[in-house]
Amino acid sequence: MNGDLAYGTFDVGYALFHGPSAKVGGFIGYNYFKESKSAFGCVQIANANSDCVPSLPNSTLGITENDTWHSMRLGLNGEVKLIDRLTLTTDAAYLPLVSFTGKDNHLLRTDVADTVSPESGNGRGVQLEAILTYALGKSFSIGAGGRYWAMWSTNASTNGFGSQCPCQTLPVRTERYGAFVQASYKLEGLQ
Repeated sequence: MNGDLAYGTFDVGYALFHGPSAKVGGFIGYNYFKESKSAFGCVQIANANSDCVPSLPNSTLGITENDTWHSMRLGLNGEVKLIDRLTLTTDAAYLPLVSFTGKDNHLLRTDVADTVSPESGNGRGVQLEAILTYALGKSFSIGAGGRYWAMWSTNASTNGFGSQCPCQTLPVRTERYGAFVQASYKLEGLQ
């Protein structure tokens, strides 16, 4: 199994509270998220009448899944200076409008009219992020953080490999979490 992902986010917001070492604000924005997965090989371990008899080598591409998510973001952002040069920033976004499209391709199937099964639906989600940054100078900082994203469809369906509807409903969900490091540089006058 291997895969790729790509994403982009654009937010516009305003700090509602400004204190000497903290600020809190709201934002509205858009998020684009795309993930592609490929499965290679197949070994049957329970059913002698399976599609994987005989077994397929790991060099044989069997299934691909390409999913795209578009979402509207509504959220809060907070920033607090913990000590001189050390700042904690957090974002919490609710995704009230999520649109999902996908293509499930079972490349080796010969018993269907089309090996591609298109998928689509709408739903909701959440995106949470926290980062701790350290200012090395007036304009340059480094940081480390964590992120959790979850999006799900409440009504996804597919027409099932070229068959006509009634469509099959799907439980579609993506969930990502992890850590990251970053470096940033602020141009003078744009703060």
